[in-house]
Amino acid sequence: MRSALHLGAVPGSLHIPGLYLDDSYVLDVIVRPAEVFSLEAVLTPEHSMYHAPEGEEQYCICVGCYGICGAQAGQ
Repeated sequence: MRSALHLGAVPGSLHIPGLYLDDSYVLDVIVRPAEVFSLEAVLTPEHSMYHAPEGEEQYCICVGCYGICGAQAGQ
């Protein structure tokens, strides 16, 4: 089962505690007015929304958005 997840915005960071980004997917990118990424993210046990994988799933997966604050074009 996929859950809705709002990751919020983490200033200047690409490391998101509680997520395993290596097997996560970017679904969409919105560049204006801020950079926002729509993700299908793999949650780790440290994340508050983590639950054991269901059925034949290998990971706990949630769909959500991640925003980068203070990003400037060309960086």
